[in-house]
Amino acid sequence: TTELGGTSKTGTVFKLAPVTATSWKETVLHSFTGPPDGLYPQATLAFGEGGLYGTTRGGGTGGGTIFEMAPPSAAGGAWTETVLYAFVYGGFGSHTQDVIPNGEVLIGPRGTIYATTQGTGTGPDGLVGVGTAVALAPPATPGGDWTEDILYTFGFNPGYFPLAGVVSEGGSLFGTATSGGDEYCGDFGCGTVYELTPPTQLGGAWTETTIHIFGETAGDGADSVAVLTVGPGGVLYGTTTAGGSGMCPRPEGGPED
Repeated sequence: TTELGGTSKTGTVFKLAPVTATSWKETVLHSFTGPPDGLYPQATLAFGEGGLYGTTRGGGTGGGTIFEMAPPSAAGGAWTETVLYAFVYGGFGSHTQDVIPNGEVLIGPRGTIYATTQGTGTGPDGLVGVGTAVALAPPATPGGDWTEDILYTFGFNPGYFPLAGVVSEGGSLFGTATSGGDEYCGDFGCGTVYELTPPTQLGGAWTETTIHIFGETAGDGADSVAVLTVGPGGVLYGTTTAGGSGMCPRPEGGPED
């Protein structure tokens, strides 16, 4: 995806195919056009049974979308983009629904889509509008509505603004939050790595466990915005946009960027 460009300059889905050993050909599969279509895709795409799936942080009904790109039925035909779910933006100061899905989606069993968003909900420590983890269940019949379920609403201590999507390992979901965690790290905390464990009974609550708080050790990273990678043995790998050996200590005892 590209965040800008295309016929409306609001983002594209593209394909790069090798032509020779040294040259590639780019094909724009879709240009986003805004409501009711999506706007400004930032994340990579995920392969699913029907094609490619992704997110846009704008468009739809104002709060971003989750979309599907279905391949053509015949070689050389056009790909088809469908908005599967549009997040509702209720206006500035409104917290009617989670909004702005920035990260990569995860395709789970039975076609369920897992994603993160950047808005609304009241977190465990009272913060509002700091992000959620959601699941979208496909319709029972083709063409029906997808059903959203908010799995968890973030807060300062577990981390907030989960810009990346989630990965799955051992039945749990793992992701990063770009802010929160250590109150002495930077102005808004340096973020966390979290685990979301599903309930043991149908309809129960998901459990969040903070498995790492950035900035609590010298030279640690900060502000992780990319999706994690799961390696052998369940090891998690990731990146941060700040931190490292250049971080300076604060008088209060925590590092700042």
